[in-house]
Amino acid sequence: MSNSFMKRKSKEKKQKEKKVKALRLQQEHNILKKNSLPYRIFIDGKMDPDEPFVRHSKEWIRKIPLTQESQLARRFMRDPGYYMLLREQDFYPLLCHLDEPDASNLKLFLDLFPSTIGTALFQINQDNLKPYLPFYDLAVIPMQDSWGFFLRKLYTKKSQYGTIYYGSEKSVITIDGISRQIGFTRHAIERLAERTTCGGVLDYNAAGDIFLRIYSVRYLELVRFENDNPAIAIYEPVLMKQHFYNYVCRGVLGPRYDERQTYYMKLAYLHPLNFIDNFVVAQTLYYPGYKDTPEHGMLMRHPMSFNERKYLLSKMRNSSYKEMATTGDFELVRFYQEHGCPQILTKAPVVNDCKAFDMNQFVEIKK
Repeated sequence: MSNSFMKRKSKEKKQKEKKVKALRLQQEHNILKKNSLPYRIFIDGKMDPDEPFVRHSKEWIRKIPLTQESQLARRFMRDPGYYMLLREQDFYPLLCHLDEPDASNLKLFLDLFPSTIGTALFQINQDNLKPYLPFYDLAVIPMQDSWGFFLRKLYTKKSQYGTIYYGSEKSVITIDGISRQIGFTRHAIERLAERTTCGGVLDYNAAGDIFLRIYSVRYLELVRFENDNPAIAIYEPVLMKQHFYNYVCRGVLGPRYDERQTYYMKLAYLHPLNFIDNFVVAQTLYYPGYKDTPEHGMLMRHPMSFNERKYLLSKMRNSSYKEMATTGDFELVRFYQEHGCPQILTKAPVVNDCKAFDMNQFVEIKK
C-alpha cells in the first residue's frame, strides 16, 4: 500500500472518531440540559434580605453555570478531576435524575461536586467576593430537587475595645466556672485565615473552613501558657482522607496511623483573651511553638545540645501550615507529639454542642 493511501485511511479514521465523540458529547449535553437542576437561595434568619451581600450574591449566583448551556459549565463538568470522577463513580445518573447512587458514592459527590460549583462562583466573582470573606459564608448544598445556596454571616457586637465577631450561641467555653461566648477581633480572624490555611490564601474552600472555625468553635481545650495566662487551643477533626491535615497525621504518627480512626489536629491557640461582658474574646492567634506556648516551654526545658535547641527554635520561628504544605516537613510537629505536647488526638478534649450548619436557621428568599 502506498503512503498516501495509508495517510488517507488514517485521516478518515480520525475524522470518524471525532464525529462519534462529538455525537456522544452532544447526547450527554442534551440530557444534562433537559434535566438541569433549578436553584434556591436561603439566608440566615437574622440577616436582612436587602443587605449588600445578599443582593450581590443573587447577582453572582445568576452567573453560575448550573446547566450545560455555557462553555464554562461544559469545562467544569468535563474536567478530568470532576466530570470523569462523576462518570466513574456513578454520579452521572444522579445529575441526570435517572437513578440514585449508593451511600458511599453520594458522600463523595456531596464532598466534591458542590465544591466545583462554589469554585466556579469564586472564580467568576473573586474580586467582588474577597471583601466579604471570611466574615460571610456562601455554602453550596445539593438538595433533593435543586441546588441550595445558603448565605450567612458572623454576628457582631460593639464594645469599648472594638467590634466582636462571633457565631453560634453554643460556641462557648467555661473559664473559672463561668460559661462565656467565644468571640474574635478582626485581627484574630485575619491571623486565623493566614496561619491555618495550608496555601496561606483564601479560595472558596479555605474561606468556608475559616468561617466555620469562627462560627462553630466546637473542639477546644482551655490551657495555660508559660506566663500562666489562659488560652484556648482549637482542634479540627480530620474527616477527609484527601485533606492536607490527614497527610500531617500520617507523617507525624507513622506506623501508628490508623485509617479507621478519626483524628483531631491542634490548629492554633486563641491568645491573649479579653473578658468583655459575657464574651471571651481572642485578640490574636498563636501557632504552636510561638513564645509562651506549651510547645515552646517544653522545647526550652527538654534536655538537648545547644545546637539541637538552636535548630528547633529556628524551625519554630518559621513554622506554619503553609510551610509544612510546601516542604512536607513534619519534624517539628512530630517532636511536640512525642515529647508531651500532643498535636494529634484520638478524642477532642471538649466538644461544644453547636452545629456547623443548621437548616432551621435559614429562610428562603426570592431569587
